[in-house]
Amino acid sequence: MTSLPVHLDATAPSLMFGASDYVALSAACDWLRNGHAVALVTVVHSDDAARYAMGALWAVNDRGEIAGPADTTDRIGAGVAAVMRERDFAERALDWCDIAVDALPVAGVSKPCSLRLLVEPQHAEQPLARLLERIVRGEHVARRVCLTTGEASLHPGRQVPATLVLTANDLIRHFGPPVPGT
Repeated sequence: MTSLPVHLDATAPSLMFGASDYVALSAACDWLRNGHAVALVTVVHSDDAARYAMGALWAVNDRGEIAGPADTTDRIGAGVAAVMRERDFAERALDWCDIAVDALPVAGVSKPCSLRLLVEPQHAEQPLARLLERIVRGEHVARRVCLTTGEASLHPGRQVPATLVLTANDLIRHFGPPVPGT
């Protein structure tokens, strides 16, 4: 997997820890606790028509249910769930997923859009519960995913304007209170 370094501007409120992150992480924990296959899905590229900020986080289960940003369309959730089933994500560490949606209305005009997603199958509730607990307490947390092994780890975060950093080796997603002035 080769990627270019991406440093994102976190001025959009959707890039900060908020309701959609809480919904995604809580749903993932609930689904795992109830025996469902679950993946965390992070937007790593989005064209202008897609309406999803890079760094947006969703949870998807094996029934095609999706939790995350309020404007998530059923077509995108169903597309990710179908890819999960056909690629047998339960057996993989992580994978990339490209989703193309034929037409989403943008300012009254239907435009095609595409998303590049990192799909991370989750095999245990506890790592996500620890992340959720720390960010609910108001801590700054950096979650690092090694793109070679799929291993995820939590690290002390800091106030940074870039919520998502993507390199050839790592995806680092920062969670925490908003940076003052952004």
